[in-house]
Amino acid sequence: MTVNPSQPWTGSRWMMHLGDFANMLKAFIGSNYLGVAYAFKQSGLLLGVVCLLIIASLTDHCCHLIVKTKYHAMKILLSQFKVKKQLSERYQTENHVSSDSSDIPNVDIEVDELAILKHHMMKHMSYGDIGRLCFGKKGLLLVNLFIGTTQFCFCVAYFIFIGNTIHKLFPIAVECRNVTANNTITYPVSFPTTTLASMPHLSDSRDIAAGLSDLNTTTMPLSTGIHFTIPDNNLSTPNLTTSTLPSNITMAPTLSPQNMSTTPTENSTKPWTQSCMDKSTAPDLKMLVMTPLPLFLVFALIRSIRNLSWISVTANISILGGCVAVFLYMIFNFSVSKFAYANFDGVPVFFGMVTAAFEGIGLVIPVESSMEGNRHNFNCFLHGAVGVLTLILGTFGIMGYIMFGDDVQQMINLNIPSTEWVSFAVNIGVCVGVLLTFPLQIYPVIELIEIILFSEGSICGPKQKKDRLLQEDDSEESLLPNVTEDLPVTVAVHIPDSVSAWKRNIVRILVVGAAVGLAIIFRASFAYIGGFTGAVGSSALAFILPCLFHLKLCHKDLSYGVIIKDILIIVFGCGASCISLVYVIKALVSHTSV
Repeated sequence: MTVNPSQPWTGSRWMMHLGDFANMLKAFIGSNYLGVAYAFKQSGLLLGVVCLLIIASLTDHCCHLIVKTKYHAMKILLSQFKVKKQLSERYQTENHVSSDSSDIPNVDIEVDELAILKHHMMKHMSYGDIGRLCFGKKGLLLVNLFIGTTQFCFCVAYFIFIGNTIHKLFPIAVECRNVTANNTITYPVSFPTTTLASMPHLSDSRDIAAGLSDLNTTTMPLSTGIHFTIPDNNLSTPNLTTSTLPSNITMAPTLSPQNMSTTPTENSTKPWTQSCMDKSTAPDLKMLVMTPLPLFLVFALIRSIRNLSWISVTANISILGGCVAVFLYMIFNFSVSKFAYANFDGVPVFFGMVTAAFEGIGLVIPVESSMEGNRHNFNCFLHGAVGVLTLILGTFGIMGYIMFGDDVQQMINLNIPSTEWVSFAVNIGVCVGVLLTFPLQIYPVIELIEIILFSEGSICGPKQKKDRLLQEDDSEESLLPNVTEDLPVTVAVHIPDSVSAWKRNIVRILVVGAAVGLAIIFRASFAYIGGFTGAVGSSALAFILPCLFHLKLCHKDLSYGVIIKDILIIVFGCGASCISLVYVIKALVSHTSV
């Protein structure tokens, strides 16, 4: 159902409340809940809960702050417009300039124009407009830079997520190699998937080790694989026995050429060792990360975001279904593993990951602008949305970390055994949701890059027309409509029709190509890409810029306590971001192999 924001809501009140709250909640919730358990592994259980509550509280406060700053900016612009209008009327009077509306009282014109301007700004003022009002074009560029960086990093993470999830869907084979006797005989032993299926008690590495105890093994340390020693009595004959192994596990002897003269009797006095490893039957992860590339390229070529509405609805349903399936699996299979209560060394990584999970502040102003006739409930809806997201993240983080302990994966869906039906349902559902969310994430990145490259007067764009409506300056007045117009309007920066479509398509393909290239490099670092996103973009948008803009525009009306509070949040955001960025980069380097 589409509602004209300029008209009051005519439907049921409960539908209006439900729709506005759903929009607010969707601004914050994505697939971010899947990595929170791994974030709790970084910080420890209790320390993670405390840090989560701090981040949630600051996010909620700064979201309110940026909306307050928006209304203060509107107040400033309306005052400036009123002054300019009065000066214009005085100029017309002193110079006897005729006006088409001279027969209408000036006060009526002023009131009418102020109301139209206020309504226009209420609907269209953005985060970037506030930055521009504060610091000119530099402020607008700063906001767009952080928004673009955040969205682009999400797109890189989507490639990584889909590749790793598809990799998980392939069956696992357990392969044993390098069985030696006096370094002369090698016996590769493979445990195919069908073998494991026929032995229910050999479902994972620990159970395989338990099953191999039937082979009269004497040692079985478990580290990266399964290592065990077979006693000498199994080597008492030239035909190295396989009778002690299950019938469906085979050992193929291979003689080392340089030691073929060695007799079995001489070798029988030496033990031989075995190493078994889990090995996926999936293709190379680099190839799997590139799997969604063709579809993402098609999505990137879509010009209008309105054409993506059905994609958004399907993505929301898929992500919600995956969330519910993971939650139900953890409830019905809950157990307690070994976990830590506090780990201060991992807090910087936790900060980046969880800050990125609260990804909605860039959409708070547009959602508030859409709440025509219901803006008085904005504060309650925002508190509710942040509270629900905190509950979801906390539940998945705490339960996931307690349940899987140090074995928790960067994406919690990878901890669900592939033999479980819920694993297939979750992975497919979440993959579909992420696939269909990608165009909504890449769209603002492409739009920003195209404006930088192809708008009038830009690097690759046509020359700027000498038209007063297209002139932009760095002053606060650039956001005001031209006072000589009968109706106040603003002209947004746009891509001229003269720019060839093939040029724009090349840029879109290159943006997606850059995302998949980075995803291939950081294919094993899904969590740390999220940490980088939070440290660089999300923390600036959520903590630093709202307080900075609030101080810039509202400092004359603020008490010393509020000023000190804003400064402390800015210092906290800058310090936490820098520390988190250093730790995340170190983790990315250590987890990356080209």
